[in-house]
Amino acid sequence: MTKYLTTKLHVYDIAPGSTEWRELHARLTDGRHPLHAFENPLSKQSPLAPGVYTVALETSPNIFDNQWDTADDAGDKATRGRRVFDWYESMRPSARGVAHTGRGHWLEITAGMLEARRNTMACGYCGKQEPAAKGNVFCPHCIDSPYLKESELHLLRMMPVAAACATRAPLTEAEAAHLVPIYREAQIHGATARGRAAATKARTDAVEEAARTIRGAKDKRDGVLWLLDHGVSAENVIYYAHTERFCFGWRRAVSAAEYSALCDVLTEFPFDYDIKRE
Repeated sequence: MTKYLTTKLHVYDIAPGSTEWRELHARLTDGRHPLHAFENPLSKQSPLAPGVYTVALETSPNIFDNQWDTADDAGDKATRGRRVFDWYESMRPSARGVAHTGRGHWLEITAGMLEARRNTMACGYCGKQEPAAKGNVFCPHCIDSPYLKESELHLLRMMPVAAACATRAPLTEAEAAHLVPIYREAQIHGATARGRAAATKARTDAVEEAARTIRGAKDKRDGVLWLLDHGVSAENVIYYAHTERFCFGWRRAVSAAEYSALCDVLTEFPFDYDIKRE
């Protein structure tokens, strides 16, 4: 797939209900230009003046069934780094609900755009996209997702981006006989690359967490015993495991006189600490 697809962007501002407006709507209601009308997608950028612009449409990392990202370094300068729709017209609140403003834009749908959407497959569960040439009937990327239910396996059916929002058919008996055992194996044993990576991380995390917990418990024990052995009350000190520091004055801030006396004792305290003072 080429890096960019080039086409023309038509920006318009015409009176709603006028002959020109009705003719435009009639012409664009061709099955390839579903109308989108909501918050202006260009509102965070300076609006484009009515006219025809050359735009370069991004084809990676993802494409969409009704809109495109424009390139930052190609196409007419005013169009760069925007989100453009196949057809967009803003609407505003009215006494009857909403009303067209007559301001919008539409793209000339090229053969390349149609081919990109037809030959790019998308998963209905995780949204992962890949070329149709890979030939995957079902998405191989999220079979071990801890959130994926067995009843949702049909959502893994790869479909062209052009029809990615369509309802995915339930699994056939043959498909279920193939996919369900793979799903159960992935869910129970983590038998995928991602599952193996997750298992490695879980093992590392468990070992490191245990080490932190043991070290924290030991430091707390040794610190409290040190204080008691040196005649310091443990009533107004706490050990924070997440920072691995003791905090004096956590119940009541330490006065100036207490602070001076406490510092004399803590000169040899073998742990990091903080003192909250009045």
